Amino acid sequence: MNGHDRERLRDIRSFSSLVAFLRDDMGWPIGRADFEELTFEYTAEELGIDTRNAAKI
Repeated sequence: MNGHDRERLRDIRSFSSLVAFLRDDMGWPIGRADFEELTFEYTAEELGIDTRNAAKI
């Protein structure tokens, strides 16, 4: 990632813009799926995160 990419990444303000950046500019193999298909739910315990600090992450 070069300086120009870092600047563009800082300007991203929506999930759809992030997906487009990762797919189109960074070459990630992401299809044109919707939010539900690109994300997943997890619990703090599944990730080994202290539940008192999970909301801060």
